[in-house]
Amino acid sequence: MAVMVREFNTLKKGRIQYGILLGSFIAAALYLVFALRGWPRLLAIIPFGGALFCSRFFFAFTSGLALEGKVSKILKELSDEYYVIQDIVIMGPFKALKYHHIILAPRGIFLLETRHRQGRIISQGSYWHQYWVREHNIMPSPVDQAQEKADNLRKHLMEHADQLRMTEEEIENLWIQPVVIFTNNQVELKVIAERIPIFKLDEFEKYINSFKRKVTLSEEHREALIPVILGLNLTK
Repeated sequence: MAVMVREFNTLKKGRIQYGILLGSFIAAALYLVFALRGWPRLLAIIPFGGALFCSRFFFAFTSGLALEGKVSKILKELSDEYYVIQDIVIMGPFKALKYHHIILAPRGIFLLETRHRQGRIISQGSYWHQYWVREHNIMPSPVDQAQEKADNLRKHLMEHADQLRMTEEEIENLWIQPVVIFTNNQVELKVIAERIPIFKLDEFEKYINSFKRKVTLSEEHREALIPVILGLNLTK
């Protein structure tokens, strides 16, 4: 079983926050309907409308939490040679960057960029398109975002070469593999993966278990990377 250095916490916090908000709207609706019988019942539309609006976010967080749980379950089932760091924020050149899953593996480092989208996903350069029922959403390319995070992590590791007991050349040659994963089964990918692998969740499990590179990341270096990466986290 893999060593889970840091669990995924953001979606859990969001679920609690939106759950409290949703519960507040429902309580307000019940208060209006049952406690203030003298008031026009149409006023209940306001809190009920708020509850329906809030429920959209609540269920989105719940769905995201369940899908992230599937990712974590797969990662936990890796051998004890793997160290997993999840849900951290590291400062980039111009903004803070969110890292979903960082895996310190015997053959290098994997950075998993997860997306919970559904429908048809089509890649078009720096912007991708999602078509679902009658909706059409445009999102930044997750491939570009994943590569940006990989470059940013390598830069920070360079700055901590002494602490890692690695030369700059060793860090430059360190295998850092960004991967984009779509976790929702209801997704159809029409994307071109030239620089970075793009998988559905079940495909990624096969990929990481069969991954073979000549570069070896020793256990000593893997253990040294943990405090360095955790020290970069902006959300303690």
